[in-house]
Amino acid sequence: MADGLQGNWSQKSVENLENYMKAVGVGFALRKIGNVTSTHEELVKDGDSWTINVTSTFKNSSRVAKLEEEFDEVTADGRKCKSTFSNKDGKLVKHQKGPGESIITRELVDDNTMILTMVPVGKEEHTSTRTYTRDK
Repeated sequence: MADGLQGNWSQKSVENLENYMKAVGVGFALRKIGNVTSTHEELVKDGDSWTINVTSTFKNSSRVAKLEEEFDEVTADGRKCKSTFSNKDGKLVKHQKGPGESIITRELVDDNTMILTMVPVGKEEHTSTRTYTRDK
């Protein structure tokens, strides 16, 4: 179950972020900032709602979403999307519809490692992954 994702996570590595951001339409300046920004995530589950707090040196955000309910979202780069979270095969999956449609998946590799995979729909060759470790 995705319940194991609850906790605080620090980014340790990122792969192919520049190409992902370009594929979803992030502008040049924000791509440069994104490439040097490391994130910290706090995930909290309450019933079938999730709170995801993301902090970084660039921008902080907080989202509360109920599973399977579409909500309005503004991405860190300002794109307006309709997003839906679901729990699929023990993974927390967000389908982000709008400019730069993406599937963003959080999954546990082990108790202390989470992988966040960002797949631009129709441009899967530009998939990016972030690896996080659980804060002690």
